[in-house]
Amino acid sequence: NLAESLLVAGRAGEALAGVVGMGDGFTVQLARAWAALLAGDTARAEREARAAIDTLPYDFAGLAQLGLVLEQQGRLSQAKDAYQEAVRLGPERGFSLLGLGRIAETEDRLVEAGELYTRAWEAHAPEGEAGWRLAALRLEQTRWDQAHDLLAAFPERELARPEVAIRLAAAEQRGGYLSDALKRIWEARRAHPRDASLALTHGRLFEADGSLERALAARERALTLAPEEVAARNDVAWSLALLDRDLDRARDLAEGAVERAGPVPELLDTLATVRLRRGETKQALELIERALTDAEGETRAHLLDLQAEALAQSSRSRRARSPELAPEQAGDR
Repeated sequence: NLAESLLVAGRAGEALAGVVGMGDGFTVQLARAWAALLAGDTARAEREARAAIDTLPYDFAGLAQLGLVLEQQGRLSQAKDAYQEAVRLGPERGFSLLGLGRIAETEDRLVEAGELYTRAWEAHAPEGEAGWRLAALRLEQTRWDQAHDLLAAFPERELARPEVAIRLAAAEQRGGYLSDALKRIWEARRAHPRDASLALTHGRLFEADGSLERALAARERALTLAPEEVAARNDVAWSLALLDRDLDRARDLAEGAVERAGPVPELLDTLATVRLRRGETKQALELIERALTDAEGETRAHLLDLQAEALAQSSRSRRARSPELAPEQAGDR
């Protein structure tokens, strides 16, 4: 029908408008939930999914749809419960097994995620997502042959989709295949030249490879494609700081990112780095203190290194400003 065609074409808002007045049957409720989710209205999507469950409490499809909505909202425990109930009801379990696998991977339960993806793949989960997600895990485990066998089942156009390419490239980088990751994103960018997320990923990979100029070029392209995107603003500012170039612009971009997204530790880290490169040690230290409150992992480690660098720079500045002791004063001491 028309609503289905619009969803396939990525026109979720129009699809939602088309099914709003079509009654309250189970199929229509599921269609409204799906269209609302794709349109970014997760509250509406949840209401429609729960209405579908009320209409047919023992149908797995309503529970699976609710699981997806809750997963998108970050309510992973509740999403897990919905998916598990959908698996219990069956018979088509692939979609829910895939959702459970994503949750397990998000929670770093990687062995369990691999098992769930395998079951979903064998159950023919939609669009092959279980297969490429399982392949990504195998790449991170350096089980290249298994990953290659899984990916061989996909056409190149599927592997070039931004979501797929970005996940696989991240796995290749973690598995030690940085050159493969760079090649994968390059090919995906050729297929999707106006996708900012691919350009940003290319920038991060170029930086990891030590190619700072190419990293900046990729990030500038992303900013051109998505000038209001927080990640693009932040990443360009970061590249400029690494190259010690155009620091006024870097400051403006980094400040703009923080204004849009709030005091996220990664964004404060970039702004503090820019401030320090500009010689604004006091402001950099204040930003570092704010960021350290919530920072974790690599961001926290970088902030601590940056703090040490800022304190050393501050100490050198104080010594440079202090009048030298007169010779007789030095002798008295």
